[in-house]
Amino acid sequence: HHLTISRRDKAGPLDLRLATASFNSSGFLASKASGAATGSVEFRAPSLVLSETRRPGSFSDWNVAYAVPQGPGRSRVLVRVVFEVSRMPQPLKTIFNIAFRLPPGLLHLNNHKILEDDNIFLHHQGQRLRTAAPGRGEWRRVYHLPTKADVPVVAFREWLDTFGVEQAAPMSPFAQIDSSGSNAGSTGQVSKAELVERFQSHTRNCRQCLILHRLARGVHRLTIPFALGFALASVLVRLNAAEKLLLPKRAVAAASGLSSASTALWKALLAASILAALSQFATQKWVTIFEKGHYPPPRNEDPKAAGS
Repeated sequence: HHLTISRRDKAGPLDLRLATASFNSSGFLASKASGAATGSVEFRAPSLVLSETRRPGSFSDWNVAYAVPQGPGRSRVLVRVVFEVSRMPQPLKTIFNIAFRLPPGLLHLNNHKILEDDNIFLHHQGQRLRTAAPGRGEWRRVYHLPTKADVPVVAFREWLDTFGVEQAAPMSPFAQIDSSGSNAGSTGQVSKAELVERFQSHTRNCRQCLILHRLARGVHRLTIPFALGFALASVLVRLNAAEKLLLPKRAVAAASGLSSASTALWKALLAASILAALSQFATQKWVTIFEKGHYPPPRNEDPKAAGS
C-alpha cells in the first residue's frame, strides 16, 4: 500500500510458512515473520481470512476479512481491523485513541483508499486467470509465485483445486463449473469507474457514511445561494459607496462616516462570499469522495506526480 499506508522503501522480507498438518477442507494456517514481528495467517473456509501480527513488547493487531462471492469477479468484503491500543507506545497510542473517536464514516473513507489499492489489480488478475488458466491447476502455468510471501496464495489455489469443485464452487450460483473443473461463466469485466465506485457498493448501505454524505450534499446546496447572495450584496454596497464619492464637497463631511461603515460592510460581505465559495468547493469534494475513489491508486501513479 505504497503512499496509502507506508512506503516501498520501508518494506522488508515477509516469511510465511504453511503448517501442512492444518491443510484440510476446513482451511489452513500459516505462520509469518517480518523482522521482529511474528504472527499467523489463517484461512477458514469458505470465506474468512484472519491475519494476526504480534510485536515483542508492544501491541498486536488482527485483520479479519470475510470475502463473500457475489458473482464472477465480485465479492462483498466485510473487514474488521482490531488494534491492541492499550499496549501502543506514545504518541501512536494517542493518535489511535483520537482516530477511533472520529465519526466511523471518516474511518471508512480511509478504508476505501486501502481496499481500492487492492480491488483494481485483483480484478485484472482475476480476469487474466479466468481467460488464460480456466482449468483446474492451470494457474501454475500463468503465475510465478517463488517467494515465501506467496505461500498462502499458493495454498489457497491448491485448496480450491483439492476441495473447490465439490464444496466451495457451488456457493456461487454464477461460477458455472463444468465437469472438467473449468469456469464457463461470464468474465465479469468491469470499468475503471466501477472499480472505484463507492456509493452503490458501500455508502448507501452504510448508515454512518450515508449521514455524512447527505450532510455534505445539504451544506453544498446551501452554500450556492449564500455565495451568490453575499457576492451580490458586496457589489451593491460597493456601488453605494461609489455614489457617495460623487456627492458635492459640502456633503462629503456628512457622508464620511457612512463611507467608512460601508467599506467595513463591503469587506465583511466579500469575505463571506469567498468563504461560502470555498465551502461550496470543499463540500462538493466531500460529496464526491463518498461516491467514488481515485484511479489509479497512489502506488500506481507517476512517481514524479506522486512526489516519491
